[in-house]
Amino acid sequence: MHPLSRIRRIHEDRATLPAADEHDAMKKVLLGLLPLVGLVLLLEGVLWVGGWGESGVRLSMSRGFDRDAAYIVPDPQVPGGWVTQMFDKPALEVRVPPRTAKLRLVMVGGSNVQGFPADVLQQALTARVPHPGWEVFNLGRSGYGSERVSILLDQALELLKPDVVLIYSGHNEFMERGFAQELEAEGALGWMGDVAETLMGLRTMNLAMDLAAPRRVAVDFARAPEPRQEGRDAAFIDIDYATTKVYYEAYRIHVEQMCRASLRHGAAVVLCTIVGNDFSPPYQAAFGPQVDAATETRYMQARGVALELLPERFKAGLYPPVRLSQPEWGLTLAEPLLAARLADPPAGRRRVPRLRDLLGPLGPTPATRAYKAESVAGAHWSDPRLWLPSVYTVLDSMQAIHERQLTPDERRALVQARQALEHALQIVPDHPFALFDLGLVSYLLGDDAAARRFLVASTDFDRAPRRGADLVNGLIRSVKDEVKRIELYDADAFFRQNSPGGLLSYEALTDVCHLQPGVRPVLMRELAPVVLKAVADMRGPR
Repeated sequence: MHPLSRIRRIHEDRATLPAADEHDAMKKVLLGLLPLVGLVLLLEGVLWVGGWGESGVRLSMSRGFDRDAAYIVPDPQVPGGWVTQMFDKPALEVRVPPRTAKLRLVMVGGSNVQGFPADVLQQALTARVPHPGWEVFNLGRSGYGSERVSILLDQALELLKPDVVLIYSGHNEFMERGFAQELEAEGALGWMGDVAETLMGLRTMNLAMDLAAPRRVAVDFARAPEPRQEGRDAAFIDIDYATTKVYYEAYRIHVEQMCRASLRHGAAVVLCTIVGNDFSPPYQAAFGPQVDAATETRYMQARGVALELLPERFKAGLYPPVRLSQPEWGLTLAEPLLAARLADPPAGRRRVPRLRDLLGPLGPTPATRAYKAESVAGAHWSDPRLWLPSVYTVLDSMQAIHERQLTPDERRALVQARQALEHALQIVPDHPFALFDLGLVSYLLGDDAAARRFLVASTDFDRAPRRGADLVNGLIRSVKDEVKRIELYDADAFFRQNSPGGLLSYEALTDVCHLQPGVRPVLMRELAPVVLKAVADMRGPR
């Protein structure tokens, strides 16, 4: 049977039974298919006796939500080598040569990892250990949460035999859940998916595919492009916080399994906490069954008063939630689109806003380029000529917020807004939007400690977050406590230590969770000594 998503097994809605007439219609359809089934079985028997064709699913409808999906296949161009099949563009696939004496590291995770400059980490490691040297392979894939990452990693451990595994995952748990729901709605999961997946594994089907495309060496299990991510918010409109915590627990299970699987294969593990933008609004905030309509109305009225009091120049780039994406910065675009934007910059270009200066290793850096992610000298941002007007809208508001230059009238309005938000949270204490609003108001009034407390809590109580949260990072640290022989790199702590007030904003992030291009090489260099320690601990006395 086709294995369903582990997350869906942990917590899925009870399906209603078909009505009696639906049962009768289904029986008629199945009876009509019996002759076809008999013919297929006869052909399967003939092929099996003759040794023709091969069994096993080669064309998965699951987009990788299947332990049988082949993410990594033999490289037809290099004997003994391997190539991924994760992307809709073959040029993005990762080719892995046969093993040599070099130490091998694989990075796994979602789009953040996909944007990590593997060459920078490889150079930093090789500079420290030139003999036998290092090779680093980036297996990150946009949209992948811990379930698909764990499936991919299992295959990487078996086939690529890495010495070290680096895991940076946790932003896409609810994105991945939304994708799984879309597949189910399309019939790719459920009993029809089970039947289709079984048919795809027959010798008859595989032989037919060979005859149709005799030179095809790899069938795309996970390569097909995913639906647009922006439409998935609808999947979480009604999710309550109790359900959110169930999915967090599924995430923790996946991460622990990845760590233990790596150790079983003799690979050292570097597990990373994840980084998120404190000034990006929450995503979903269903009230839950414990909040009745009257209570919800009182809460909305109290928060509405606060939003009316918040000065417009502070909220223009935040309310209603304005959510930047990497392409708006000119990142992850195809080369022709990049060239077109540089030749004819988008309308609305103006003075680049000034935000806060990052500290320590995250201070001004040279210009960098890695995986279609360029930064300009002295900053972490991409080239402003590539920005769409929405980037300026957000950064203009963030500049005003970070300057915190209030008029007397604005200060009085913010004090009143704070009182209204405190009242709203007395009505619904865990509502992420009021927590975010109160964090922002506290920051504007100069109370950084309260700002961080409320902004962090807004992410922890987000019903479907897309960024690093204290709650997620706490689960990551708990895995480190459970699995003693892994190394933890606290990326969240590193970025907070080098951000003013310990609050993360658009100086270091392009959106809710993706790192600015200029800080990615810094992170890779910070990781190098942690990787070496993990290897030394793995090979040392036990």
